[in-house]
Amino acid sequence: MLGILRKSTSVPTFLFILLTCAGCAGNSPVRGIAVATGFAAKENPSADFVSQSRAEVLDYKPVGVKPPDRGHAPLSKDELEKLKGNLDKRRTSNEAEAATARALGNTPMAQPPVIPPLE
Repeated sequence: MLGILRKSTSVPTFLFILLTCAGCAGNSPVRGIAVATGFAAKENPSADFVSQSRAEVLDYKPVGVKPPDRGHAPLSKDELEKLKGNLDKRRTSNEAEAATARALGNTPMAQPPVIPPLE
């Protein structure tokens, strides 16, 4: 790879480009030097409403950790059957309402009245 870099561009130019990109990213010493020399812009402070609406401590959900116990047991077979019956009843009701709406939507549009031409 260095052979390609030497053929196409010089190593100091490559390092300059790399440091330039590093100067614009994050809070690094290179960025501090870039801001001090006027090469990079200072970070603007957040608006008041933004800083007031953000929480001080952000509690993110951990990744790869078992979630805590929910505190209740899974549903029994009878409870599952009852839930399934309620969901089936709701689905049947929704399908009936959809059929009614479809039937109402299929009615022909009213046509404007035809006015005979003046003689």
